[in-house]
This record gives sequence, structure tokens and C-alpha cells, in this order.
Amino acid sequence: MFVLNRLLDACISDARFDPADAVRDLLAHRISQEDVIDLYVPRTAEILGEQWLSDDLSFAQVTIGALRLQSVIKEVTPVLIPGVATLRTLVVLPEAEQHFLGAMVVTSQLERASCAAETSFCEPQSRVEDRIIIDRPDAVLFSCSRAASLATIAKTVQNIRNSVHPAPLFALGGPVVGLEDRVKKTTGVDIVTCDYMDVVQMCRDRSEAQPGQ
Repeated sequence: MFVLNRLLDACISDARFDPADAVRDLLAHRISQEDVIDLYVPRTAEILGEQWLSDDLSFAQVTIGALRLQSVIKEVTPVLIPGVATLRTLVVLPEAEQHFLGAMVVTSQLERASCAAETSFCEPQSRVEDRIIIDRPDAVLFSCSRAASLATIAKTVQNIRNSVHPAPLFALGGPVVGLEDRVKKTTGVDIVTCDYMDVVQMCRDRSEAQPGQ
């Protein structure tokens, strides 16, 4: 808790913030790079949100804190996990969504799992579909916090399935998973999960099951 509070204090402090110093401080307390991204950044973001809801922090403070956490993610050097086949993935933050931090976390996690991870942040649906059709990723991961985005995701999935054969694996994660029932059926994705390794494993299983693989 002590280390977590240090990161939180740094994110909301009026003093100049250096992400490199923040990462060095975490590592000095024997926090692994993986845990910085997987545990400390998401938990700090949750506390920022909780303190905003309780009126302990202003929207501006929370916004600045989230931007500082994003810079921490960028600062951490990916640690590759051996033995995982390289996959091409696209992390999509749908148009009108604002929780960039969660999408950045999963992108970093995928890179650490030896995946080539591209991102699409708040691009129009047509642009997302064009990228999928042209780039042909193995998996498309939607990071979503609002139920209002589910209809767009469903339409994207349907259009791609009608245009690309075989279609990529579609995954859905993010806060919406806990807010909306039956999101898998609503959107037509292959898997609903907040664990990136579920997606990696499902891609590997599907690849091994394909004839000639």
C-alpha cells in the first residue's frame, strides 16, 4: 500500500512529474515491470476514479493523473514472455470512448506476450473496418466502458465477418463486461474477457486447429 500511495501522490502532485523517475521508484521497491502495468497502474486509476466520485479530487486532477499513468506505461520496457507464438493484434477503443488507459494497458500486455499490437483509438467505424480488412490481424480486441458502444461493435463484427474469410478472432473487454449482461450475444464477439492471455491462448488454439497448420 505504501508504494501504491507513492505512485498516487506523484500522479496528483503539483510538482513536475517525470515518468522515468516514477518507474525507477517503483522498481527500487522491488516491483516488477509486469506488476507496474498489470497491478499498480490499473489500481491507481481506480483510486483516482473513486476519489473523483467522492469529490476528493477534481476532474482536472483525475485527468492529469490518468495522463501521467499513461506516460508510466510508455516508459516501461516490455518484457517478452518466451514460448508464445507471435500474433498480430489490433486493440480498438471505439469512437466516443474515453478510457484510453485500459486500452494502453492491454496493448502493453500483448506486446509483452510477443504479439504485434496495433491500436485504433476513437477512429470512425468505417476506418476501423478498413484497417481490419487490409491488415488482417489475428485478433481484434475491443476495449469498452459504455453500453452505448456495443451496437457499433456488433455492426463492426458483423461487417467484417461478411467481408473477411476467415475473420479474425474478436474479443471484448473493459468495464462494460461488468455493466451489461449477455454482451457476447449482443456483439457477436468470440470471447468476453479482461485477461489478455485468454485471447492469446484462444488464437493459438484456433491456429492449431486449422488444417495445414
